Amino acid sequence: MDGTFMKHSPGGTLLVACLRNSNNEIQIVSVTWVPGETKENWSWFLDHLLKTITRPAFIIFDRDKGMIPALEQVAPGIPHFFCLRHFMENFNSKFRNKTLRNAGWNLGKAPTAIAHTKWADELAKLNKKAVDWMESVDTTKWAAAYSPCARFGTMTCNNDESVNSAPMTARQEPLLDYLMIIKKYASGKRFEFIIKMTKWGQLTDYAEKMFAGKCLTRGFDEMEVFSQCSSSFNVDVKVMVSSRQSTQSITARYPTRALVDASSTWTLRASMWLRRSSTSTK
Repeated sequence: MDGTFMKHSPGGTLLVACLRNSNNEIQIVSVTWVPGETKENWSWFLDHLLKTITRPAFIIFDRDKGMIPALEQVAPGIPHFFCLRHFMENFNSKFRNKTLRNAGWNLGKAPTAIAHTKWADELAKLNKKAVDWMESVDTTKWAAAYSPCARFGTMTCNNDESVNSAPMTARQEPLLDYLMIIKKYASGKRFEFIIKMTKWGQLTDYAEKMFAGKCLTRGFDEMEVFSQCSSSFNVDVKVMVSSRQSTQSITARYPTRALVDASSTWTLRASMWLRRSSTSTK
């Protein structure tokens, strides 16, 4: 979710919510115009949005001050995170150094606690104050390693900004005309997506490509996934087995939903797509 200042008459701010669909493409969910990014306006926008998408996996935004209290009020049970790119822009405004910025990015994107500690140590060697500045902000809001839920590789709200830039040339139009242009743009993209869907099997094109890269050489019925504790597992499609202190066998068709434990610390690098399996697998 993001807000974009409207430079032309009547001014104000365009609020945009979008998501990535099952083919890893940007899909606009909701757009509105408001006088400014305040708690009241974000609350109103969120209230209407959540009537359409009742339980999003998570919400990512640019740390707007109006958004934070709005989320706490309207969507208290939905995980929300800060856009890592905006977070690092704030970092860069304080520590103007490319090497520090790159190390900070690696710290934010580190997928495990071990990798996070490694990059924190690397950054501390360069500038201890830089680490202190980053970790003064709740790490669960910006660090992939400490995310309370799966992020599926989404660390920024660039989705919204790319949507905002698409109908850029139309911003000089009257407000209602501009909103209609956005509606037409979003409808066209959705129609394109529906046409693509008619040509897919059980997996989307994106899922096919990603899945092919995760298959092990030993056979189609197995794949490799990784946990947050840096352990890897060979997972069978028909019966998925996880071993920590005890072994559990879980029959499932969704790889990312199959490998779990009581503390919910497993992070799977696979996807939530339904896997194409043999005809005997139901």
